[in-house]
Amino acid sequence: MTTVNDQGVLSPYPKRLRRAPATAGVLAAETLVIILASFLAGIAWHLAAYGRFGPLDLFLRDGASVAILFLLVSSRAPGYPLSILREEAPGPALAASWAVAFSAHLGIGFLAKSLDEVSRGSTLLFLPLGFVALAWLRTVLARTLGNQDFGGRVLVVGSPVQIARFGADDRAQRYSCVSLPLADADRCCATPAGRLRLAERIASGIAMVRTFDCDRVLILVPWEERAVMDACIEAFLDTPATIHVATPPGFETFARAARYDAEPLPNLRVAGAPAGPVVHATKRVIDIVLSGLALFLLAPLLVAIGVAIRLDSPGPALFAQTRHGFNQKSFRILKFRTMTALEDGPTIVQATRDDPRVTRLGRFLRRYNLDELPQLVNVLRGEMSLVGPRPHAVAHDLEYQRQIARYARRHNVKPGITGWAQVHGLRGRTETVASMERRVAFDLYYIENHSILLDLRILLMTLSPRAFLNAY
Repeated sequence: MTTVNDQGVLSPYPKRLRRAPATAGVLAAETLVIILASFLAGIAWHLAAYGRFGPLDLFLRDGASVAILFLLVSSRAPGYPLSILREEAPGPALAASWAVAFSAHLGIGFLAKSLDEVSRGSTLLFLPLGFVALAWLRTVLARTLGNQDFGGRVLVVGSPVQIARFGADDRAQRYSCVSLPLADADRCCATPAGRLRLAERIASGIAMVRTFDCDRVLILVPWEERAVMDACIEAFLDTPATIHVATPPGFETFARAARYDAEPLPNLRVAGAPAGPVVHATKRVIDIVLSGLALFLLAPLLVAIGVAIRLDSPGPALFAQTRHGFNQKSFRILKFRTMTALEDGPTIVQATRDDPRVTRLGRFLRRYNLDELPQLVNVLRGEMSLVGPRPHAVAHDLEYQRQIARYARRHNVKPGITGWAQVHGLRGRTETVASMERRVAFDLYYIENHSILLDLRILLMTLSPRAFLNAY
């Protein structure tokens, strides 16, 4: 188990916890099984119905299409693909991922008018056959490879004794763990200096969660050390990891519904990811389909805007700026250039009404949100979503994170082109901390109530006049 000391992280894995070489093998196996299921379903149906093999190339094409969509959907599940090796019986998550991927395939086929090229019977046969084949494959993989060290990525926080007890359990060996020992945790909060050391220690843990992409944080602090436990929970809420706390002695007699038993120590789950894997998978498919379709349909408009920008003022048509995305990972957001300034550093001045830096064409583009259209590329790449909290400049993130509680929780979901705050008119310059607090409150509401229906509602509200308030 990797540990942290005062000099930093001691790990043989420079960027992430161990990634077993089985990752590529699992992905390849699932891809092959899906394509083979499509191939066999097509042949079987055409032999039974028409006495011939049928269009073999189309069977392979449809299998590859569904396989790509299935991997995109499944990749939203924490720890995929190695997480499936911990489940001996594939459950509803597999059925949901398969249904979403197959539905997306049918939707794309309908838009592309390619469904008529393949018999409906072979398509209907492919649906159950592919699911059964995947369930069989995952069961075999779990039983043959599940005892290897491929588990989820867990940060274990607690006293050295408790961490040692966790690591000594055989069931812990399937997890890739990193530990954050809190020595003398019961005395950490007794003095200001102790509280400062605890805060620094926990900050190291947050950095580890982000660096190693930890799926979970397991807090082993005794319940009587309430101040330390509260400090840990409060801090790790700003990460997208699921948070668990160890149960007190004797809690085994309580109802099982209140406990989580997948770890060597019984524990309670006190905070989870903003949404489940099915919602994430569905959202990703919607993002891919709608952003891809929008880029295709709006291509002439995008080219025309780019040419107009070059003719209107000197400088590039596109402007890229560093922003924080999911789990505070940096990415380069794309926008049409609307200003003469191209700031991307520690100091960024927000645009104001009648800002002289805004170009003539830029004022029109910003008024109707047309400058945001290139972000459809960010959505297609997976760096953003159609709906989510709007990403702020990194300099502003750092500033407001120090002033507003739970500000960092905005990064527990992907940023969006539009969001709950924006459709309520909360956009433009934030002249006071209070105005940013109100915007963050709307973002946190979205994160805590995230659903596909809410996303669709926000997309529709984006077309309302209120969504264009404070656009300058």
